[in-house]
Formats: sequence, structure tokens, C-alpha cells
Amino acid sequence: MTTLLRAFTLVIPCALLLGLISGITPTAAEARSVAEIATQTRSTLADTLPAETKGVVDEALAAYPDAVSAEGIGHALLMNRHLDAATYAFATSVEADASRGSALTALGVSLIERALASGTADEAVLEDAVALHREAAATLPDEAFILNNLGTALLRLAQQRDNDPALLADAIAVLSQAADSMEPPSALFYTRLAEALEASGDADGAAAALTEAFLIDSTNYALITYRDSAQGGAIPVSPPACNVNFDCANTCPGGIIGGVKRVTCEIEQSSQQLACMEGRPYTTSYNCDIEFPKFGIVIPGLYPGFSILTPFGSIDVIVQGGGNIDYRVKVNTPQMSGFQVFAEAQGRYNAHSGENRWDLGGGLQYSVGNGNPVMRAVNDYDLGLSGVIGASPDQTDQSRIRIDAVRGILVSH
Repeated sequence: MTTLLRAFTLVIPCALLLGLISGITPTAAEARSVAEIATQTRSTLADTLPAETKGVVDEALAAYPDAVSAEGIGHALLMNRHLDAATYAFATSVEADASRGSALTALGVSLIERALASGTADEAVLEDAVALHREAAATLPDEAFILNNLGTALLRLAQQRDNDPALLADAIAVLSQAADSMEPPSALFYTRLAEALEASGDADGAAAALTEAFLIDSTNYALITYRDSAQGGAIPVSPPACNVNFDCANTCPGGIIGGVKRVTCEIEQSSQQLACMEGRPYTTSYNCDIEFPKFGIVIPGLYPGFSILTPFGSIDVIVQGGGNIDYRVKVNTPQMSGFQVFAEAQGRYNAHSGENRWDLGGGLQYSVGNGNPVMRAVNDYDLGLSGVIGASPDQTDQSRIRIDAVRGILVSH
């Protein structure tokens, strides 16, 4: 209970900033209708809420007695899934101000959620929710989320009545208005519209609405849940909604290794296309880049590039896809008793944009085995065993001491 009271304390100042939004004033009969729903709901819950819970909620409501604060308390409770207590607070807000659209629609939502959670959703609850959402929409006619709440309540009531045609038509009209007016567009709104259209027998309209939902957010929870249902799974999705294209032919480099990367890219593209169609999370790009060999040189044909080795340094180049050219340059001083000072640069140049990004590194290295003429020749081309004090230009190795062999790092510390 202390946690609930602390949540109230955090939410109330925010709620007080909301203010009242002016709108259409309901008639006395309409006001009595929603007021009666709120009064009956509050009275019923007052008798069923645990005494400790009710005491904490009443204490918070007494401390902040206005309709705005009562609604804020309701939202704090709803976020923590205290459905009975949240409904009690929303009903209190509506009792205090039956023209407050946001409180009306919140009470309608909580009534349905509470009923579904207890497995007792019936026509009476759905009818009350529809009445509350209608009044909220009349008060705030331009609020898309209220229209979506109303359309969803109408849909649920229609389904309760064996897909009542008149109610479905009403639900479709309201849900269409909600989906069209929501900015930014909502996958949830189009999913609800697809569900209503499917219930009415309009398979083509349902497919179009579901395609819109996929285009907006194919990982939306409501969309995935609906697609997993018997009804949603039967609705086809337009292929353009899941047009996953990694452009493997252009983004993957050449050479034998590049060809393997391209095959892998195309397999992954098909996999992600299927994931999108099934409503699972999917990626929209694939990294085909080839790394420089960990040891040795860039072999033409095997790699899309080349290496040039000299006693004074080396150049390695790999031509990636998309116009990117990766390069690595190392310059050595002549050996003096096995010691060499060196500088390294590694970067990327884009042939299309002209952008050039690079990092510098360097240090001191000592070549092992120079007493042997063969090993000395190998060391001259930086292919032997050497100890290095320095830093790598690509920042992947922050170590100051390492052992290199065949132009690759064996051990670092």
C-alpha cells in the first residue's frame, strides 16, 4: 500500500498540469447516464475492494479531491495493474466531472479490462463502456485514441451479439476515422480496424488494413497477437508490406569470400522476409563487409583486394560493397638491433561521396630471431615474431603491450 501511495504522489503533480479541455457539453440526460454508470461502479467497488486498499485509495482521493487528480490516481493504479482500484478512481473522477472526456474513456477501458481479467465480460459491461466512450467522443471529438476506444468497445459488443451488422458498421466507421486521424499512424488502430472488417466479412478491406499495420510496425504486440489468432492468421498480407531488400548484389563485395557473404545475405533476407510476414521482429539491413585477415595478407581472388609488402612498410586494401574501400597502411623505420619504430593508419574511403575516415596508431616493436638470415628477411617484411609496445589504429585493442606474428596479434595485455 505504501508503494501505491508513493505512485499517487508522483503522478498527481503531472495530472494537475493537464487542465480541462473544452468540448461539447452533454445534455442532462446524457450526463445522468454516464454519472449513473460511475456512481453504480463506485458503489459496487466500495463494497468489494479490500479494506486496506480502499483506505489507501480514499486517502489519496481525499488529499486531491478534484476530477483531474482522481483520474491521475486511476492511471497510476492502472499502470500497476490494480484494475479494481483504478476503476474505482476513474469512477470517482467521472462523478466529480461527468464532462471530462479523458476520465470517461479511461473508465470505459478499465471496465472492460477488469471484466476480461475476471472472465465475466458481458453485454451490460460492454454497453456501459460504449456509453462512456460515446460521451467521451462527444466531449473530445478530435481525439483519435478516444475514437479507437469507442470503436473497439463497439466491436466487442458486436462480437458478443454474434457479429451484429449494425454495431459492426458503427465500429468500422469509428475505427476508420481513428486510424485516418491518428498522427503518427498507429499499427494498433489499423489492427483493430482489420479485426472489425474481418468480422463483417470484408476480407479485402481487412487485408488492406492489416497491410497498413505491418507497414507501420510489424512488431506491434496487438498485431502479433491478432495474427496468431485463427481470424487474423487467415487474412493475407500484401507482399509490399514486407518487402525486405538487403540489396545483396550491391552491398556484398566480390572475391570468393564476398561470394559466400552474398549467399549468406540472400538466405538471411529470405529469413527476415518470412519473419516480417509472420509478425515477428525482423531486420532491414545486412552487413556484408569483409574484415582484414587476422594473419597474413589480402590474397587477390580470395579477397576483393590486395596487399603490398616492403621492408619499409605495407599497404592492405579491401574493396567492400556500396563504394566503400577499407585500407590499412603501416610504415616502419629500418631495424636497429631488432628495434623498429612504426606508424599505422586504418580507415575507410567512400568512392561515391568522397568521405574518408581514418584512425592513427603506432609504437615500437622488437623482432625476434634476427640472428638467423632467413628470419631477418621474414622480419623485414613484418611476417615474423615481434614484441610491440603501442596502440592499434582501429581502437579494438587498447593494450600497450602485445606479441605479433605474421602481421596478426597473438597475445595482448
